[in-house]
Amino acid sequence: MSMPRQAMLKMGLQSCCLLCDSPDIAGTPRCSSCIESHAVFRKRLDELPPENEVGQLARELLQMVSSPHRWDSDEVHGPALKQIQFLAGTLAEPKPKLTSEQITAVFAKQAAKPKKSLISDFANQNKWKEKPPTIEEANELADLLSLDESVNPGQRTNPSREITKVDRSDRLGEDHSIVDRVAAAQDPKVDIELRKKAREDWVEAVDNVEKIIDEKKIDDDLDI
Repeated sequence: MSMPRQAMLKMGLQSCCLLCDSPDIAGTPRCSSCIESHAVFRKRLDELPPENEVGQLARELLQMVSSPHRWDSDEVHGPALKQIQFLAGTLAEPKPKLTSEQITAVFAKQAAKPKKSLISDFANQNKWKEKPPTIEEANELADLLSLDESVNPGQRTNPSREITKVDRSDRLGEDHSIVDRVAAAQDPKVDIELRKKAREDWVEAVDNVEKIIDEKKIDDDLDI
């Protein structure tokens, strides 16, 4: 087993170094010949068309050996990929464990950092933050404010001719006769004629209210 060479890492073939039985000495003729042969392999693989089945298989295997942790659940190649990860872990230097003092120092350093807020920092620049302005200062500020007198509410619309009321009798929104029959079928106590009479009374009441409103509007116009 050898430490993966930089050239092999770039080609995604570092697993070859992990499985190599040559002494772990960089720059040996065996390392040079291995790197050259694998470089030729990668070049030929890149030249193969995407629809080439052999090239597809080679690319799939190359993905597995270059990132074994992503494919170690494969039913066929999973055990070999896990072995590659194990070998790579034996070469990695163990990370020293943090002591409780170091962890406490990290939290203390984070707590010591000032918390910044753009809104709060901008608001803190107000010179009247702690003490409100005096009456003289408030009057000066009021004088600086300009009144917008360009608001024009417009004139009341007086139509030159009578506007014909739209006939909405064909816009019932629902077929009342069908609704009545369905209600009667669900509840034998429902009287279809009473429901029809109630609707007619309601329409008449609404019409009377509209007439009163229209008469009130006419009186208001005459008062003006």
